[in-house]
Amino acid sequence: MNILESKLNIPELPPVLNRDSLFAQLDRSLGRSLVCITGGSGYGKTTLLASYVRAKELPTLWYQLTSEDNESLPFLRYMLAGLQKAAAHAEVVPQLANNRPDAMLDELLKALASWASPLAIVLDDYHFIDSCDEIKDIIMKLIRFSSAHVTVMISSRVRPSLPLLQLKVQNRLLEISMDQLAFTREEVGAYFTTVRGMSLMEHEHDLLLQKTSGWAVLLPLIHEVIREKSYEERKQLWRGISPPEEVFEYIGGEVIRSLPDATQEFLFKASLLQELDPEVLLHYIESTNTGPIIGTLLKDHLFVYKTPAGTYQFYPIVRAYLYERLLKQFGKKAVCDLHAQVAHVYEKKYQYFHAFSHYISGRRFALAAQLLRKMTELYTPERFLLLLNGSIDTLCPTFPTVTFNLFFCRCIPIPILRTFIGPLEDNIAALSQSSLSAPLTYLQNRLGLILFYSGEMEEAKRHFRDSLDGSEKLHDQDLVSLNYSCLAQCCRFTGDFAQGLEYARLALTNSEAYGTFNNLTHTFWVMAELLLEQQEFDKAERLLEEMVRFSEEYEDVGARVYPLISIGKLYRLQGNYEQARTWMMQGLEQAQKSSLDTDLGWALMELSLTYLAEADYAEAETCMQKAAAHFRNYGHFQQITASHLAAITALRRDAKRAAEPILPEAGVKANDALTVHVLGSFQMKLGDKPISLQRKASLRLFHYLLIHYGKKVPQDLLLEELFTDGDYQSKKNRFFVSLSTLRKALEPTSQSGRESRYILQAKDSYYLNMEEIDLDLARYSQLIAQHGATGEERLQKLQQAAALYRGDLLAEYPYESFIEPARERLRHSYLQVLLELAEHHWKQMQFTAGIDYFERMLACDPYAEQIHYRYISLLLQAGFVKNARSAALKLEKSLGEDWSLAAKAKVEAIFREHGG
Repeated sequence: MNILESKLNIPELPPVLNRDSLFAQLDRSLGRSLVCITGGSGYGKTTLLASYVRAKELPTLWYQLTSEDNESLPFLRYMLAGLQKAAAHAEVVPQLANNRPDAMLDELLKALASWASPLAIVLDDYHFIDSCDEIKDIIMKLIRFSSAHVTVMISSRVRPSLPLLQLKVQNRLLEISMDQLAFTREEVGAYFTTVRGMSLMEHEHDLLLQKTSGWAVLLPLIHEVIREKSYEERKQLWRGISPPEEVFEYIGGEVIRSLPDATQEFLFKASLLQELDPEVLLHYIESTNTGPIIGTLLKDHLFVYKTPAGTYQFYPIVRAYLYERLLKQFGKKAVCDLHAQVAHVYEKKYQYFHAFSHYISGRRFALAAQLLRKMTELYTPERFLLLLNGSIDTLCPTFPTVTFNLFFCRCIPIPILRTFIGPLEDNIAALSQSSLSAPLTYLQNRLGLILFYSGEMEEAKRHFRDSLDGSEKLHDQDLVSLNYSCLAQCCRFTGDFAQGLEYARLALTNSEAYGTFNNLTHTFWVMAELLLEQQEFDKAERLLEEMVRFSEEYEDVGARVYPLISIGKLYRLQGNYEQARTWMMQGLEQAQKSSLDTDLGWALMELSLTYLAEADYAEAETCMQKAAAHFRNYGHFQQITASHLAAITALRRDAKRAAEPILPEAGVKANDALTVHVLGSFQMKLGDKPISLQRKASLRLFHYLLIHYGKKVPQDLLLEELFTDGDYQSKKNRFFVSLSTLRKALEPTSQSGRESRYILQAKDSYYLNMEEIDLDLARYSQLIAQHGATGEERLQKLQQAAALYRGDLLAEYPYESFIEPARERLRHSYLQVLLELAEHHWKQMQFTAGIDYFERMLACDPYAEQIHYRYISLLLQAGFVKNARSAALKLEKSLGEDWSLAAKAKVEAIFREHGG
């Protein structure tokens, strides 16, 4: 047979990066018998060995194997020919005595046994001959009988089926795996800067590693794409660069086409999965050959590898390519159906995390939201944080992370979201110490979203601005657009409508400039709402019509709820209430499909305001109470609904009075109603106008009468409590001046104090006319009185009472002695309300709501030991051990120096009782 000289030549290489760390391993291996380098095509096995032996000027027998070498005779002929070439200046030169394999092997072994200088025998592409037992025997004899100067180096797509364990035990084997072959971030950067002479930004090194997964063959191909591009041109490319077609023609295009049709279909459909679970594949692809197919792919090292955890996965970039081919072959709708099918399989296996990911990848957002509610009862907050930290990117390769952020934060109950704030702040602080990165900007955006839903608008805006600054530097235009849109949303709720419109326009401009339309519905809706606030109805209408058309192509029901509600709002503001209700009922119907608190709360609130505009106070109050129930955990939105409920209550009372057969002036007009808030910060309004009292004595007098509403307070008691200095006449004079000032502030047009509508006199006693004053304290007390209320009615009243209690009684006046007893009494009643609500939700296994009520109790009174104990006990009963430990730690911190042995023993007893 003829010897092809080219098979015995060390390959000529293009410019390559010397892999110093791998070179060092190879240096140390020269005293060993065998080096095995295994990895997929394109990972640089041949390049590593060729660059190493050239750099070290190491005498080498190089043998490029093919499928034609899979017999002992050609193998030995090439080995002897290669050795003759390597031994041109050696003392021992083997001779080709005859064509008998045994004689040839003897000659080969004789030469290698006495070899006196370093020699590398490189068997490149060994996988072509691994099935030949005769050749494996030859190789083992070479390893056994060659001198210590000879090292056999194998490069292969599969791990050689040689007795490697024995060699490893004898310290005669070095193995280099595909993970070690993959380029590190530093090596990727060095390749482009040192080898190719390109000056790249630091964050571009991260992007290159992300795009290539360290796959060596991609680096020169990407270099060809970007080598003549400026930085401004490159930043446009980073978003869109995907595995070039040439790569897959190089590593497997012909291989894929040569596979059986069933295997090809398996590869494409299986690319949906992060883990190739045979049981899932069996139900999804409906083939009994999935196990053998995976085995064949592993054996041939085609696209699949086994993880240290024992699961099977595609190489990331292969999965991306196969998924892209799947989309082209089947179409987006069919692939979404496949995701839904996989989600159903995972849900039946109780693997809700994977099921949720595939539901959203399949755009089955209603099903995803329903599953998410189930998950909040089963998973710990840490499990949800895993989602937030980006695993969704690997589970769903084409689902936009920015879209996921909005959906996820909208769906997760706010008590769970709040638990993420601390860990996210810690992660952001840690990442901020190093160079700017995409994970940092996404964490900043996610924290901003959580703070937005928590009602902390200014803090939310700060994190959105930080994320915006970073995403602009990283040229992540999707995230840039989302941050502008989120800032516009915050401005909408803080009343800065002009600035909000500016942000919304920047979001739209950026989306159009860079083709980032993943969050267009969000931006459209925010801009439309801002235009409605500015009374620019024509512009808002055009935008909403476009949004409805766009949302019909988008499966998230939230994308449909909000434009429908906003169109209804437009009709309401224009006075067309019938059309307003029609559109809003459609929006409410969509919201009910996902049952998300945010969607339902918003739909019901706007519908309530429509009924209010029609003067249908009963329906307005019912809808607003339902909206308040959905927003009970959302601070900012809870305040909005509480304010609306107060207004509805006042208007309904006014309407009732107007219907009674009394003189017209006896009724209270909406623009003349006195509204007073004493729970939390003190506020009072006459109609829509805030009232302020500059005279401190008048303010204290009003506070005293408010606390004792419904009672006639003797003048002498007022003098004794409020005017402690001076003689009796002096006290009376100051009292009357304070009273007169108070009445004038409340009733600037009144001519006489005796005619006051709000402060009445009975002989020498004074009292408030509660028929003319809407006092939150009075409504709270009435709600908790619960005269005859049971079941759902009682629960609803307690929820309303909890919503009314916005803080301690006259919280900004902590040192007034006459306030403190009432404040303590009210705080105790509020804790009892929360405790009853928490216990109710716990019995219904609505743990998220129950946890939130306990957290509100402890925020109100962190020293309430009995509440702490009850909370810990219930958490342990429900199996929330981590939460219980966290609650116990919170108790210890709250008590501080008062943390006694008795308290510690009590907590330990609770844990023992429940096996925690």
